Amino acid sequence: KDLLSQFEQAAAVLELMADGLTNAQISERRSKSIETVNSQVKSVLIKTGTANRTQAIRLATNISSSFILDSHHQNG
Repeated sequence: KDLLSQFEQAAAVLELMADGLTNAQISERRSKSIETVNSQVKSVLIKTGTANRTQAIRLATNISSSFILDSHHQNG
């Protein structure tokens, strides 16, 4: 898989994690096996250098907030 595809999949999984979905619910929502989702969640944790879902979600939220604030300052 290409890098963009991997990034998009990780972002989609992280977004569902942030919405509070369990791996089983993510599996159902994305029509993927639970094993695939478990692997994707582990990958998100490894790539973000976080120890658990809460840390990964917090990191993503902080990055997103920083990006929005930076964009606002550059445009404003």
